Amino acid sequence: GKEYKVYHYATHERTVVKKLMETYPRDGNEPIDEFLSKMVDLQREVVNRVVLPTLGYGLKEVSKYIGFKYTDEDPGGAQSIAWFEKYQEDYRANAELKERILTYNREDCEATKAVHDWLTGRTSGKVG
Repeated sequence: GKEYKVYHYATHERTVVKKLMETYPRDGNEPIDEFLSKMVDLQREVVNRVVLPTLGYGLKEVSKYIGFKYTDEDPGGAQSIAWFEKYQEDYRANAELKERILTYNREDCEATKAVHDWLTGRTSGKVG
């Protein structure tokens, strides 16, 4: 297999992949098993490597501490779900929510990369 890592923050992504495996079972899960083995939870890396003056070690708190800024003042997973549900009620009337959701998700990815880069620069050795 190719050498790669899949960086994510917290356990949600890994849980979703496992749930999909249960929902759509197939003979021979080798590619998915390999994918799971390449996943690196950056939250676990942060918790194990550094002590931060934050209330918690969620992505929003840690990324804010290192200087990352979200477009929305109070972004959060629950908030983005509420936006999506409202968008689905009437996607034409609530079209602006689509961009807000896409921005939120893109910024979560950017925050994850920012935390990875920060952590790599602060600690010796590879992350993951």
